[in-house]
Amino acid sequence: EYYEKMVSRLEKMLVFYKNLREWKVNSDK
Repeated sequence: EYYEKMVSRLEKMLVFYKNLREWKVNSDK
């Protein structure tokens, strides 16, 4: 239970970070 919460939180952070990077690259053009 606790472990699954940590994993899902990590996955959300990873997705968020990835989207942020992509947005930054697109806005720099």
